[in-house]
Amino acid sequence: MDHLKWAVIQHFFQEHSIDVYGVVNAEAFINEPKGHRPTDFLESAKAVIVFGREHLKSTLICNENEPYALVRNSLTKAINDISIELCYMLEAEGVIALPIHAVGGSKYDDETQKSRGMLSLKYAAVLAGLGCIGKNTLVIHPKHGNLLWFGAVVINSALEASPVTMKQLCPTHCKLCIEACPVGAIAGDLKLFNQISCWNHAFDKSGTELEITCFECRKVCPFSHLSITTDLLKVGKNSC
Repeated sequence: MDHLKWAVIQHFFQEHSIDVYGVVNAEAFINEPKGHRPTDFLESAKAVIVFGREHLKSTLICNENEPYALVRNSLTKAINDISIELCYMLEAEGVIALPIHAVGGSKYDDETQKSRGMLSLKYAAVLAGLGCIGKNTLVIHPKHGNLLWFGAVVINSALEASPVTMKQLCPTHCKLCIEACPVGAIAGDLKLFNQISCWNHAFDKSGTELEITCFECRKVCPFSHLSITTDLLKVGKNSC
């Protein structure tokens, strides 16, 4: 895939209101558990295209969970649709392209004792230079904070990897997310994060669609308010 085709992909993302995007070499996932590396499910994989779109900021100001859940579910579908559309476009050019589901946790990993997606989108985003992971396990971006929803496409064509210059943005001394978690799932050490406790508390499975009812760790994080203007905050306090 030459420079012109990468320019076409960039234009595709711009047309679909994608805020950030980057490329990772497939071999960069060597430290991921077996079964969760690009070449584990596509032997000819050479690169992973990662992209993200910002969640609606206003939902973090609201006193009700429903708007946040609505945007989360809608954004997940939108990201998946964009991944699939990109795959069709690339396949028409003779490229093998596989979409990665925007919601992970589809497979249980015995090694880490956590559910993981076929490919970790958070890890892929970090490898693509799109952010770093905070104590609350959310990806933090210097402009978009912790509000990015990610998608990815695995391809069998080589692309130049994006530079990774991102520094750790999560302050060492900050414990806001740890203290805010209602079930104590956040320990400060990513390896000790209690995924089961988090998921059992945060998601309502009683309806036909999975609804998220807790996102305190995202809300209290200083990086959730990076791009929320003062005027928006004032309006939000009075209207939601």
